[in-house]
Formats: sequence, C-alpha cells, structure tokens
Amino acid sequence: MGEMIQVVCRRCRTPLTVAASMRGQTMYCPTCNSAVRIEEEPAAEPSAASPPPPTSSASPPLAPAAAAPSAAAAEPAKVEPERPRLRLVKDRMASGGGRVCPHCGAAMGEDHVVCGVCGWNTRTNRSMADVARRMDALRDLVSALTKLAVVAAAGWILWAAVVRDWLRSQPRAPEMATAGGSSNAAATNVATSGVPAVTPELEAAAREESVARMNERFPRIADGEETVVAMKSGRILRGRFERLADGTGFTIVSADGSMERHPFSDLQAASRLRCDDAYRAREIEREVDRKLGR
Repeated sequence: MGEMIQVVCRRCRTPLTVAASMRGQTMYCPTCNSAVRIEEEPAAEPSAASPPPPTSSASPPLAPAAAAPSAAAAEPAKVEPERPRLRLVKDRMASGGGRVCPHCGAAMGEDHVVCGVCGWNTRTNRSMADVARRMDALRDLVSALTKLAVVAAAGWILWAAVVRDWLRSQPRAPEMATAGGSSNAAATNVATSGVPAVTPELEAAAREESVARMNERFPRIADGEETVVAMKSGRILRGRFERLADGTGFTIVSADGSMERHPFSDLQAASRLRCDDAYRAREIEREVDRKLGR
C-alpha cells in the first residue's frame, strides 16, 4: 500500500486521508462536496545536524573520559517532516479549466451563474437564500398592509352606516318653521312628544310646506316646454315635452323632429318628480305623513 497523507477540508474541517500520489489533483470533500485541490506546499527539509560552533581557543580541552557522554547528549533530536497541507483553489479547477463557487468551493460550470450547492450568485455576490428571505419579508409586509386596509375600509363603512341611521332617526319637524303660527308649534310638539294630536290646521301647514319644498327642488315641467330628462338606462333626452292623455307616459320631440314615447316609470326619480303628477302627489303625501308622525 502506498504512502498516505492526512489533509483537512478548509470549509467543513473534515479530516481526510488520501494517497500521497494524489498531490496536485482535485478531489471533492465527502461531507460538504467542496472542490479541493491537493497541493503540497514546499516544506523546509530538516537540515543536517551541524557540528557545534568551535569554542574559544582559550577554553581548556575536555578530558577524554567526559567527552563521550557529552557527544551523546549533543546528538540532535529527530525532526518529523511537515505534513502536506490541503489547499483550496477557488479560481479554477485543475481538470478541464472549470470554476468553483467563491462562497462554498463547490464545482461550477463555465456558464453557470448560481452555485447549485449553496445558491451563491456570482454576478451579484449574494446568496439566493438571502434574496428569497427578503422577498418573503416583502410579501408579508404587503399582506399585512392589505389586511390593515381592508379592516380600515370595513370600519369606515360600518361607521358611515351607523351615522346614516342616526341621522335618519332624528326628527325633522323644525323644517316647518317657515309656516309660522300656532300650527307650527303644535307640529313641533307632536314630533318631539310622539303624541298623535294632528289637527286640520297642522296637516294643512305640513302639506303647504311639503308642496313648497317640492316646487323649489323639483319644479314641474309644463306641456310643450323645452326640457331635458334623464332615463334609468342613462340616456338623456332633450326636446319639447308632452304628457299623454292617460297620464301614464310622455312624448318628447327632439330638434331634428324625431319623437320618442316612454312611460314615466322609465325616468329617474328626479326627472319623474318633475314630469309624473301622480308620482309627485304621492311623494308629497309621504312627506306630510313623515312630518306628522303618521
């Protein structure tokens, strides 16, 4: 069996035993799969024992009887030769001119950019594991911000709904203050106390107030008037307006002379309040009932 030498992997510090004939070759560590080039660094050979320096001529010569033990004691101790050390070669491999990973020393192809063992990117000098961790952290941050935004939006919607319901529940009797007189005060007392004490004068005042508000907000369109109405479908009709005799619809003649006929139910609420007299009267009565608490 040939001479064996002991080497140590510089990455994982695993001791390895290889044949002395492998000096100058490349091997792989069985533990970490690192590419290792076995090179023996030149070691200083033990020099031959040199004779002791000559003593001064003034020194007296030793006696023959004592010279023998001194010569035996002056014999130099045997020096063990230095072991060849394992040295990683990270710039190139000895076989095929290949490359090794600058991070872990694993073998890499000439056209490889990322190490298949440790994931080191030789172009960016970053580990792909670090990049993956950063991307995971970024995804977690985006997910947390998204959840926070959803919770904030849900809270805002809930708050808006509560405020809307509270506003709708508030009494609106003070809006009849312009009617004046004792009937106005009575309507206020009815709205605040909840006692159904409706008098004809109070009802007439409430109806007058509702009609005035309706005429102010939604003025009625007269027959033959040039106007603009909005349909539920989103269309806008412009032209001369005429109600049908049966009161169920209307016709509108545009500037080019074309005429269209539609039922009142096709109109949006704001346009229908201006055109449909029956719908307008129902809304006024509903407003009166609301004011009187009926």
